[in-house]
Amino acid sequence: MGISSDKGRITIRFKDPNGNRVTLYPGLSTLDIDDQLKAKEFEIKIQQDIRAGTFDWSHERYKVAENLTTANLTTAEAFNLFVATKSLDPQTRGLYNSVVFTLKACNLDKINIRQFSEQQAFQFLTHCQQKNLKSSTIQAKIKRLKAAWEWFIQRGLVANNPWTSPRKSIKTEKPLIQPFEREEIQLIIQGFNGSSYQPMVRFLFGSGVRIGEAIGLRWQDLSPDCATCTISSQISQGKRKPPKNGSVRSFGLTDNLQKMLSNQPKQAESVFLNHAALPIKPSTFRVKWKDVLANCGIEYRKPYSCRHTFISHALQSGVPAVTIARITGHDLETLFTYYAGFLKTDVQLPTLY
Repeated sequence: MGISSDKGRITIRFKDPNGNRVTLYPGLSTLDIDDQLKAKEFEIKIQQDIRAGTFDWSHERYKVAENLTTANLTTAEAFNLFVATKSLDPQTRGLYNSVVFTLKACNLDKINIRQFSEQQAFQFLTHCQQKNLKSSTIQAKIKRLKAAWEWFIQRGLVANNPWTSPRKSIKTEKPLIQPFEREEIQLIIQGFNGSSYQPMVRFLFGSGVRIGEAIGLRWQDLSPDCATCTISSQISQGKRKPPKNGSVRSFGLTDNLQKMLSNQPKQAESVFLNHAALPIKPSTFRVKWKDVLANCGIEYRKPYSCRHTFISHALQSGVPAVTIARITGHDLETLFTYYAGFLKTDVQLPTLY
């Protein structure tokens, strides 16, 4: 057991009663002497509870939230306390910091959280809209604020959540689906000739998996003859995680993909590697992708468009939506919402009786 620091935040490391290693973020700062003393109190409390058999498996008893009061707690201060309880990578932390920046821009950062109203939440929404932020960006900001207020409610700091109605009022924009034409697909694949990225590009176009899922594909996810593939994880921000929405799935591969993968050298755990036989980095791949599209004279679309392309062409070819959903990990509602325009329309009634 011990107390340490992670990017300015105090962490308490210990083994729970089952012997599992735990890294706890109690919501305290290494820069505050009082917080350091409070961390020591939490450490002692954990030791006492483990010995007494009263360990709090939710860990809430060992976090600063137990002692929060709303006497002078402003929206910015309260939101930062909420963020401090999370273990976030730098990129995600930046997204949370941008919420505080917007609160300050609206002059809403110094309002006591008990006095913060739904009207002021709508003021935040209006400010974002006037700044011409994308609806998806606004929704993400308000989603984080709504989650923070739910956290406050659970701890008895406030009674109501002022962000519920503003979030419901945001009209999300449907993403513009611009699949590549068959000729463009061939040009792009040819543009990657001689590149270590070409096998992954072929796999993206041929399977419709997400970029992180392709980068995270391991040889253990393929059958010995490479005829079947299981998407069991993804690489996101450099870490292996479950697929989005937990959509673990298996499907058979085409003869072309099976042959390509069978000829792929097994140099490491990952199937797709860069020229140095190391796992592919999304940022480096995107640079190469942009260059190839420019050299081919093709209008730029993100690599994610490979997924749009697979789904769109599959629907136009008459592949059942249920089958596509099982391959891509979508739910049917999403498919019909965003890809309805690509559904094959010449439908014939079956003879049933």
